[in-house]
Amino acid sequence: MIAIAGWLCAGLAGLVLQPQKPLPEPAVVYYDAAQYPHLFCLEGRVVAETDPALSAGERQRLWTEYGLRPRFEWIAEESGFTYHELALDASWAGRVARYLRNQPEPPRELPALVALLNEDPRIHWAAPDALLFEWCDEEITLPPGEELVIDEPVEAGDEEPDEDGAGEPADQPANMPMLGALIASDPAVDKPALPPYGVNFVNERLRPLKGGLAAWEADNDRMEPHPDFEYYRLCRPTGTAVEWAPELTASRTFSDNCTYAFGNNQAQALSDYHAAGDPPLAHVTVCVADTGVYYNHRDLAGRLCQSAIDANYASYQVTAAADRAEITEEITDRESARAVGLPREAIQGRPAAHGTSVAGIVARCTAGFGPDGNCVSILPASVKSTPTIALVGYKPKTPVSAFIKLIACLNQEFPTGEPGRGCPANTGDVRVMSMSACIPRSYFSDAEWKIVASLVGKAAGSIAEDLRENDRVYVFAAGNDKQPEPNRPGEMDYVIAVAASMAFDGETAWHLKVTDEGSSLGMKCVSAPGYGIITSTLTPEPNLAYLPDEEFRHEVNGFSIPPRVVLWSDRTYRFCATSSATPQVGALAALLYAQAPSRNYKDVRDRIYQCVGDRKLHAPWGDARGLVDYAAALGFAGGRD
Repeated sequence: MIAIAGWLCAGLAGLVLQPQKPLPEPAVVYYDAAQYPHLFCLEGRVVAETDPALSAGERQRLWTEYGLRPRFEWIAEESGFTYHELALDASWAGRVARYLRNQPEPPRELPALVALLNEDPRIHWAAPDALLFEWCDEEITLPPGEELVIDEPVEAGDEEPDEDGAGEPADQPANMPMLGALIASDPAVDKPALPPYGVNFVNERLRPLKGGLAAWEADNDRMEPHPDFEYYRLCRPTGTAVEWAPELTASRTFSDNCTYAFGNNQAQALSDYHAAGDPPLAHVTVCVADTGVYYNHRDLAGRLCQSAIDANYASYQVTAAADRAEITEEITDRESARAVGLPREAIQGRPAAHGTSVAGIVARCTAGFGPDGNCVSILPASVKSTPTIALVGYKPKTPVSAFIKLIACLNQEFPTGEPGRGCPANTGDVRVMSMSACIPRSYFSDAEWKIVASLVGKAAGSIAEDLRENDRVYVFAAGNDKQPEPNRPGEMDYVIAVAASMAFDGETAWHLKVTDEGSSLGMKCVSAPGYGIITSTLTPEPNLAYLPDEEFRHEVNGFSIPPRVVLWSDRTYRFCATSSATPQVGALAALLYAQAPSRNYKDVRDRIYQCVGDRKLHAPWGDARGLVDYAAALGFAGGRD
C-alpha cells in the first residue's frame, strides 16, 4: 500500500510539473493594503531565490510542497545565480499530492505565503512579483515626468509673435560659435531644419501658451520655451549661440534667457568623423527596453534589427524577421506573436509612443556614422505589462520580473562575441541596453522597501550575471524624483545612470513645476539634455490598429514662432525628462563600441565620464556630472581611437 501511495504521489506531482498552456495575465492587486499601501503585485505570483545547491528535482518538490508552479526560471549553474517566478497552483492534483504526503495545505494569500517561504532554509528570499506604483493625488491629463509633450489646438492669433518686442540680442562670446555656421560647415550633417530657428512657448503644463511671445515675456514665472530643432545634438555642452528668427532676437527678454542652447555636441563629432576620412566603424546594436518600437516608422527605416523581444510575464519571446508583421499587415490584437516588439497599449506615464520616441533619439544621435551612414541598429524590447492600464490614478515603474527576463534573454539569445547562438537573426553585437526606468527608494516605507529591495537587488544581480559572460553597457534613467542619488539600479558601479538638463542652461537639472518633478542627480550620473527633445512618434498604420486613437498624437501647425521651416506634424514629438536624456548616452556608448569593438564596458563608461570634464549639473536637491560631449569622447579630431 505504501508503495502504491508513493507511486501515485510521484505521478501526481509529475502531472503538476508538466508544461501547461500559458495562463492569461493575472490581475494587479494590493499586496497588503494595510501594511504596504503603495505596493502592488501580480495576483497569485511570487518570485524567489533558492539555494543553488538544490537539484532540479529538489526544486520541483519544493514548489509542489508550497502549491506553486514555475512560470519562468533562470538558473546559472556556474555562478549559482537563481531566479524563479512562480504561480499559485490551485489544481486538485497538487492538493491530492500534498494530502498523500501528509503535508499541510499552504496559505493562498500572498503575504502569508511569502512569509512562510522566507522561513524555509532552502529559499534565500521570496517576495510578491511586484509592480511598483506612485500615487497621483490628482487626475493629470498629461502623464507627468517622462512624458511626450502633446500640443493642443490654440485659438486663432494666440501663436502670433509679439510685434512690439524690441531690444538688441546679447553679445556673443568669442568662444561661442553660431549654430548656423556650425552645421553649414559640414554638408553631410543631417539638417532637420535650417536657421533661423523658432521656438514653442508653453505654459507650466507644457501646453501652448496663449498669447505666445507677449504672454511669455509678461510671465514672471515663465517656462523655458521648446527649441524647434534638434538642439540637443547640434549644440555644444558649453553652449552654442543660436541663430534665432528676427522676431525672437528682437525681444530683450528672449535674448537674455535663450541666446545659447546646450547639447551633446553630436554634430561636431560627426563633422570630425568625416574630416578624419570616415574611419571604419563596426556594427553595434542598442537594445531599447521600453514599451516597444514602431518598426515601420520612416524615421527608423533601415535602423531596426530583424529580431524583437517581448519580456513580459509569460517568459520572454524573441521573434525573427520571418515571423514579424509585414508593413501592410493589419494587427488588431496586441497579444499576437506578430506584434512582438511593437508598441504596447498605453500605460499611464508610459504612452505607447514612448519606446518609439526613445528609439528615434538613438537613431538621430548615431545617423551619419559608418560607411553607409548607419553603423548602429536598434533592437526593440517590450518590458511593460498591458494589464496595468486598468489602474487609473497610478503610474508604474519597472515591472522587475519582466526586466530580469529581458536580461536573461540578452544573455541567452544575444551573446556578444558569439554570433548565432540561440537566435538566427543575432549578429552578436548587442553591446548597449538603454532603459528609461528605475526604482526610487523615496516612494516606499521601510516595510515596503524590504520587499522592493529584494526584487531590485535581483534585477541588479541579473545585470552582473550577464556581464560575467558578455560585454555590454547598461544605461538607466536616473529618475525624475528630485533625489540626490540616482534611482536603483542606477547607483551600481557597473551601469551608467543619466540625469537630464534644461535646454538654455546646461548646468541646471531638468524640472517640471506642475508635478514638482525634477531629474534625480548624484555624481554617479552623467547628463544629457532633457527638455523639449524632438524625436519620433507614432503615426496611424495597419500594424498599430490595436492602439486607441488617442495614441496617435499630432502637433498643431502654427504652434511654432515663427512657423516651422520643416513641419514635424506627423512624425515627431518633443520629449522631456530623463527618458529623453538616457538614449543620448546610450547612443554615445554604441558609437564608442563601434569605434573600437575590443573596448569593454568599463572603458566605455570611463570615456563617457571623462568627456564631461569638470562640468556639473546643479539643483537644490543635489549635483551630478555635467553634459556629455560626443566630440571629446570619440576624439576623431585628435586622431584617437
